[in-house]
Amino acid sequence: ALNQSSQKNPALDFANKKIGGHECSLASSLTTPNKKDVNYAKRSVGVVKSPVGIIPRAPEIPENVAYLGDSISALPSDGAASMGTMYRLDPDTSYSALAESASTDVDTRVANRAVKGTLWAVPFREMNSAGTAPVANVTGAETGGVMNIVKGLSTQGTENAIEWLKDRGYEMESFSVTDVGDADLEVFYEYDLSHDFTAEASAGFRIPVGGESKYDGNPYKIQVGNGRHWELKGGCLIAWQPASWINIKGDLTGSIVLPRTEDRCAVFKYSKIRSFGPMAKAKVNWKYCVARADCTFFHPRGKAVATNIGYEFYFKQKDNFSFNDISMNSWLGKLSTNGINYLDDKKVLDDVFAVEETESIAHRIKVEASLRITEQCELFLGGGYTFAGQNIPREIDAHFGFHAFY
Repeated sequence: ALNQSSQKNPALDFANKKIGGHECSLASSLTTPNKKDVNYAKRSVGVVKSPVGIIPRAPEIPENVAYLGDSISALPSDGAASMGTMYRLDPDTSYSALAESASTDVDTRVANRAVKGTLWAVPFREMNSAGTAPVANVTGAETGGVMNIVKGLSTQGTENAIEWLKDRGYEMESFSVTDVGDADLEVFYEYDLSHDFTAEASAGFRIPVGGESKYDGNPYKIQVGNGRHWELKGGCLIAWQPASWINIKGDLTGSIVLPRTEDRCAVFKYSKIRSFGPMAKAKVNWKYCVARADCTFFHPRGKAVATNIGYEFYFKQKDNFSFNDISMNSWLGKLSTNGINYLDDKKVLDDVFAVEETESIAHRIKVEASLRITEQCELFLGGGYTFAGQNIPREIDAHFGFHAFY
């Protein structure tokens, strides 16, 4: 298929010759179009040869529009066009050698595919009566004729935006991962305020053992660990045991996640969505806190069996975020001033929009049962349910494990 100049890849059919491609998004109509004229498409659609992944554009036009010269000749049938030159798409002669057919051998198809990978289908303005030269360059607003006929031809094929994105390192697919999570190292100090009350203080840090710091390439990517960030944390706890069969406690923990450079999706100024774009390096850090209230019930005849019911509140501040670069090239490619030379067309990155809706709140309930099988070992099994919040998934989880005492 020919390359596309936006996020589409339909196929155009001229004289029963399938040609993949896409129209550019800005052109003006023929002045007196005759849509039944077989040469209409020839005078409305052309191709330009350009490196794969680079869209030829004119600097004074904000859309992806190919540079247009003073005259246009028919595209050579073998696709051997000159770089940056515009050709008309003549259904009678051009492109015939590159058309797919049952008689074409595999090696030839592969070679043809490489040639077609450098060609872009674009619309242009009115041609002269011979169909060999444009009356004017591509300027002005689109009013219907050219774009309508090209869009109509586009419906004869299928779009495959997913493949186009995958070629640029971005995919929208289900994701699974198995890895080691981060490790916590903490120290605790406990003080008995009275026979029934106990206070505790803690300090520590989280070690980035597992996971990675790549958040680009797939919006469904699952992250294990804390994105390779180191984390400092501190907390306090107070517990009250009004009777031998019940224990009530509350605790508060605050954490500071230290800055680290991550791979994020570029967020350009005036973007409408995030997590969709080429990879861009960014420095990120944040803070969060967790408050818990728990009530533990013990078996009346001993403390070997216990059940815990609790509530947890989570609050995360908006990310502190900055892209390493002020601007970068987007998926739309580079800029051509003459259809031959290509320059960087960097778009400004938006740190502010990149952190929109990163402030998170979660309300959660949890249940856990434990069994003390020896003085040195305790088994536990439990789960939790996040039932409300802001910018955080509603989820259910389960866990089990053991405590070893020395």
